[in-house]
Amino acid sequence: MAVMGERVDLGWARAKLVDAELAQTTQLRQQACLLAARHAGYALLAAGRRVPPITEATELWGRLAAELPSFAEWASYFMLLEGRARLSERQADDLLRDVVTFCDLVDRRVSRPARNRANHG
Repeated sequence: MAVMGERVDLGWARAKLVDAELAQTTQLRQQACLLAARHAGYALLAAGRRVPPITEATELWGRLAAELPSFAEWASYFMLLEGRARLSERQADDLLRDVVTFCDLVDRRVSRPARNRANHG
């Protein structure tokens, strides 16, 4: 069963997705999406264990890729987007859809029993 902190991080991620959907500008949508992805990524990394605070997005995505190879593509994708100054409106819409998918995957992953998470890195 997921630990309360993981659920809180996923709650923050979902709240940021709402912010992204309601954003008035492409830049605000992009920022909210990346914040949502970071919260979900942190929840995934912390699933069932204590993780020291991570202050840099690149550290989060690097650790996620190293510790959970099944999420390495997602980590690479978000790390690449962290460095992008601006997305087009279409790209920001695509990012929103991608982050929703990522959050759903993370939610399913952290909701699995701990022994299943350990066996399916």
